[in-house]
Amino acid sequence: MLHLAAPGLLVDIRGEDGSSKKGWPKQRAKLQGSSGLVAETLAGWEAGQLIQLRVLAEKAGVSTALVSRILQRLSALRIVEAIASGPSRQWALIERGGLLDLWAEEEKRTPSVVTPLNVWSRSPNALLAKLPQLSQVTALWAVGGTTAANLYAPTLTTFPEPVIWVDAKVPFEDVARVLGGEKVERGANVFLWQSERNLALKQSRIIEPNGFNSDLDQPLQLVSRPRAYIEALHGAGRSQEVAQNLREKILRNDSE
Repeated sequence: MLHLAAPGLLVDIRGEDGSSKKGWPKQRAKLQGSSGLVAETLAGWEAGQLIQLRVLAEKAGVSTALVSRILQRLSALRIVEAIASGPSRQWALIERGGLLDLWAEEEKRTPSVVTPLNVWSRSPNALLAKLPQLSQVTALWAVGGTTAANLYAPTLTTFPEPVIWVDAKVPFEDVARVLGGEKVERGANVFLWQSERNLALKQSRIIEPNGFNSDLDQPLQLVSRPRAYIEALHGAGRSQEVAQNLREKILRNDSE
């Protein structure tokens, strides 16, 4: 409520903060950071499988309290739908596309540290083939951005300069050494991304070559498909085209 009084002026505005209503969260659970992990997990949820709060929290690696707030918000937005009530309450994902759009809008995509590297290779595909060598310095790494999206949903005939998420504790010098490269101001063909807490790596997965790249003979670690989608969505050039193709696969819940 706001009440102002002055000579010749009387303003009396009465209103109610919607967040104070019973059953509404006091603070909106914005889909970024740890909350983004819940969106990332939900976006890859198996079609037709009901969502249990504790199972979702375990898969996302966050607290049940945080998941509860997010599900409450997503229910109000008609992205998920509550099934039953009380202790047995479950949810169904009814708008996967809406979830992707909301997460893409709210997630902070810029890493804390970006290090441009130039790594010698005879071709973009051969460069990808060198990336599994990163396991020599850390188990926490994954290809991200448009390159990851293009591996999930092949669109481009050649790969752009790859983005690689690496454990924030690993010095870039170690990455450059194991890949046979160096930090540069210009002419980078690899971009090393690092952020505290390594959230982008929490849902990463290992994929086998499966014939998508004749130069690859070892598995690659990639960020999750939903994360690859939002990173490609905000990329340059034909990244949006790659992102759209991956989005269609995610909406079909196509794991191939």
